[in-house]
Parts: sequence; structure tokens; C-alpha cells
Amino acid sequence: MPCTVNELYDRIDRLPRVSLASLPTPLDDCPRLSTALGVPVSIKRDDLTGLALGGNKTRQLEFILARALSLGSDTLVTMAAVQSNQCRQTAAAARRLGLAVHLVLRGEVPPVPDGNLLLDRLLGAETLFLAPGATREEVNSAVAQRAAELKSSGCRPYVVDLMNDDSEDQALAAVSYALMVAELSAQMVAAVGPPEWIYLSSGSGGSATLAGTWLGCRALGWPTRVVGVSAAHTPDSVREDTLGIARRAAELLGLASDAVNRPETMIVERDYVGEGYGIATPEGLEAMRLAGRTEGLVLDPWYTAKVLAALINHVRRGRLEHSARVVFVHTGGTPLTFLHSLGGLIAGGE
Repeated sequence: MPCTVNELYDRIDRLPRVSLASLPTPLDDCPRLSTALGVPVSIKRDDLTGLALGGNKTRQLEFILARALSLGSDTLVTMAAVQSNQCRQTAAAARRLGLAVHLVLRGEVPPVPDGNLLLDRLLGAETLFLAPGATREEVNSAVAQRAAELKSSGCRPYVVDLMNDDSEDQALAAVSYALMVAELSAQMVAAVGPPEWIYLSSGSGGSATLAGTWLGCRALGWPTRVVGVSAAHTPDSVREDTLGIARRAAELLGLASDAVNRPETMIVERDYVGEGYGIATPEGLEAMRLAGRTEGLVLDPWYTAKVLAALINHVRRGRLEHSARVVFVHTGGTPLTFLHSLGGLIAGGE
């Protein structure tokens, strides 16, 4: 049987949590964008979670860092790409909680720090850089080595692992997006009912954001279809990996097995990546301009722009009925808009 929204809140509230995000985030109607698209669209503003320019990881870190603190940790170690939104938010959360922070970053290092890397430096994060071609195994090895070095020096490190699909942190992160759905219920369902569609960004592997959003919809008995638009080339297993994260989050919340039924309502869209992760697409740049010029809304070129590009294309191809209510979850990424290498592309088309 589905939960009520209050029951879902109660289950989430049983888990340890620290306060990092400004919640609930707004749900903004977008009348001009809706007219341009031909479907009614609202934006869930998770770019406004408030920590170091916000983003979806701030929600997730509330649950993950509660666990870190319960284990007596005084130092965080995490890993991702050089321009990682997650690493920037983890560094800011560490400082908010009085913790040291070490980042293991894979990719080309710009000659002058910009975007998220600039904010990492501002926040005083210690950084270790790996080559762009470093494999996941090599990244995991470097993280384990850094954590071991910190432990041997007397620190109590906690590895924030949002890269490996089987990590405990992924399930905790998914819980935070079941919470986002509970917020949506309070913000829109009483007036108009649940949305028919939710669009959001998903990463290069199993996505906790997609998993938790889908789980929240299923727990409440919504028929909503949740579309995760990949920001990077993903393996064929990505949908099953994401469902696995959702199942483990459901166990954390003590939800019945029917909370993870109807897997067909989770859709992983892999056709809008373009040339690869961290590379803007023409369709994404078009979407950025449309959002900016209709609603004054700033998207980022790597994640949310590709989501809106997918939504635009789906409407044009008739995949959505014109009366279908759509929620677009803006997962942040604002610092990526200010990368020196992208300025000309973003400002182009004048």
C-alpha cells in the first residue's frame, strides 16, 4: 500500500541527519517557458539548496555526513572529476561542520582555477589530481591510499563515496530525494495532483538522485514517470544499477517491497550526452538560452542544459501530451556556467 506524505516524512525523519540545506526548495511555475515548450512546466529549484551556490548533493550530504559524524570522523575524503559539483558541495559542508576535506580529482587541471575548482580552492580543500584517463579502480585506489595516510597521521577520515554504485552513501543519498518528492507533494499535489513527468539529470553510473526521486513517487503511489537524462556515456547496466540503489534506500526507510514495483516508470535517457561528459552540446546551449530568455533561469551546460534539451526534443517528437504536467528538477551546477573555456559558446548565437 502507498504511504501518505506524512508517513513518508516520518520514515525519513527516523534517519540521522545534519542541517546543511535550505529546505524546502521552491517550486516555480514557468509560464513563458511552458508556452515556448507547449507543456506546463514547473521548476523544482534544487540549485537553491544554499550551500556554496547549492545543488542536489547538499541534500544528500545531510544524511551522509550525519553518518560520518556518528563514526567520530574529523576529515572527509571524496572523489570525482576536476569540475565536480559534488566535491565543491562536500568541501563547503566540511567547513560548515568544522571538518578537514581532501578531494581526489580526475581530469585536466586548468592553468587558472575556475568554476568549481576555484571554489574548492576558496574553501581550502586539499587536492590530489589524477590523469584524465584514470580508471575507476585507480581512483578508488588513490582514495584508499589518501584515507590510509590520513589515518596513520592521527586523523579519522570518512570517505564520501558517491561514485561506486554499491556504496552505503548512495542509498542515503537516494533517501534525500525521496524527501524532495515529499516536498513536491506538499507544494503541488493538493492543488493539481502529482505530475505526469519528472525530468532530472543523472550521472555516469547508478544515480542516487534518480533512484530517490523514483522511489519517492512509488512510495506515494504516484503514476509519475521519472526521466533521468545522462550527463555522460553510461553502461547498459545503469538503469538496473539505479534500481538497486532505490531498493537499498527503500530498505533503509522500511518500505514494503511494493514501493519498488513498476520499474518501467523509471526511464534513463542516454541520447543527449553528445560527445561526452563535460562537453556542451548545441541542443543544450539552445536550451540554456531558452531558459534564460523566457524565465531568467540559469542552467549549467553539462547537466541541466542537457535535461532541458531532452525535454524539448521529447515534446517536439510527441512523447508528452500537451496537457501533461512536468516538473523539471534543477540540480544545480551554477559554477560550471563560468568556466573560461565555455564563455564563448554560452554567449554565442547573438
